[in-house]
Amino acid sequence: SVDGWVADEKKDNVMLDNIKQQYPKINLLEEARAWQVWMLDFKAKKNVNHRSRFRNWCKKATEFKENDGKIRSTSIRIRC
Repeated sequence: SVDGWVADEKKDNVMLDNIKQQYPKINLLEEARAWQVWMLDFKAKKNVNHRSRFRNWCKKATEFKENDGKIRSTSIRIRC
């Protein structure tokens, strides 16, 4: 589990169904595990919507796979 994720079976099932339809090329279980590990080390400075964050993770995973493992420069945000 991820700290701060408030489980809601109905919302979670709808979200997962949408992700499966939008990003059919990714292994959802593999990405969920990778995101969970990343979240263990990530400390948000503000409240976040974990469902949106996971959906964005899946979107980026799809882009990464479609670009042969290369990160597009427009995907990177530099904060100063």
